[in-house]
Amino acid sequence: MKKLNILIVEDETLAMLYLNGILKSIEYIAINNIFVAIKTDEALEYVHNNKIDLVFMDINIEGGLNGIECATQIGHSSDIPIIYTTAFRDSDTIRKTNRTNSVAYLIKPFKPENVEASLNIALRLFHNKKEQNIEYIQIENLKYNLKNKTLYENNKAVKLSKKELELVDLFFSNINQNISYETLKNKVWDDQSISDNTIRDLIYRVKQKVSSLDIQSISKIGYILTNT
Repeated sequence: MKKLNILIVEDETLAMLYLNGILKSIEYIAINNIFVAIKTDEALEYVHNNKIDLVFMDINIEGGLNGIECATQIGHSSDIPIIYTTAFRDSDTIRKTNRTNSVAYLIKPFKPENVEASLNIALRLFHNKKEQNIEYIQIENLKYNLKNKTLYENNKAVKLSKKELELVDLFFSNINQNISYETLKNKVWDDQSISDNTIRDLIYRVKQKVSSLDIQSISKIGYILTNT
């Protein structure tokens, strides 16, 4: 297993030590270094000068940028997964984090098992990128190009609207994973007020264009695209 370089961006010493201790206590995680930045400008320097695999980012952090703005800057040059640690739980803040490469959102005070669950999500994504360092994801006669975001059916490009393409990209980027209604609203519309009917209508339109796209509904949860 690759040893990870983890960056903790946190200006509260006790919170930093608490998180550091949790990470070191997870026996199956191989850690090379845990870097600590107490300001966002320090965080950007660490990312620039080191190969960082994962960032735990506090939102209310000192420096010229807040945590979300810092994560946005990081995303301009890399796809490092971000796990946010914050006391903010309002929908507006959560929507803003979804515009970055966020994989989890930990509400303070969080428990060790919350950190472990979030870390497992990040590791799964890291593993998938390593194992699937490919240009295409294919499901039977469907092929999705991850780089140019184009869906092909029987080797012919499918013409999709912007929202339809965002929906397809979300599902193909999360094969075999349940996509909740909340995630769909955030990632496709960036609006939690969108109705479930609007989601169903968009999925219906996509399936009308791509009949072999088997997006399945999961009662009271959301949807899933499987590759079995």
